[in-house]
Amino acid sequence: MPSHLLTISRSNGENHLINNGIYFTTDYQEFQHTLARAKALQRAGEWEFAKKEFLQAFKLLRGEPFKKNFDDWSVNMRFRILTELETEAINFAKGCLEHNDKRDARKILEKVLKIIPDSEEIKKMMQHTR
Repeated sequence: MPSHLLTISRSNGENHLINNGIYFTTDYQEFQHTLARAKALQRAGEWEFAKKEFLQAFKLLRGEPFKKNFDDWSVNMRFRILTELETEAINFAKGCLEHNDKRDARKILEKVLKIIPDSEEIKKMMQHTR
């Protein structure tokens, strides 16, 4: 990281961290932004472009988030992320099925089922992709 982006200012015996233009992001934030683009494209009737965005979003989540963290914040974020992942995977699969694309629907549902193995909704949706 270039040192000019974060500097330490000292005044009155106290140190202050100054952000001079650095931006931090997380996979979850990128997931949310990519999903927003996908949904906008889907609403605009641009399924092929939307599908690419959905697939890119699902690539960002590679496992159960905060799996080994049990503090309240981590547990709440894990629940929030997994709930959103489950919901969006089902919505994506429905979109795929509307466009006769069982392969991509199944691919994403299988991936999500590895992350959320107890999801009855995903299991139920998988039946439509066979």
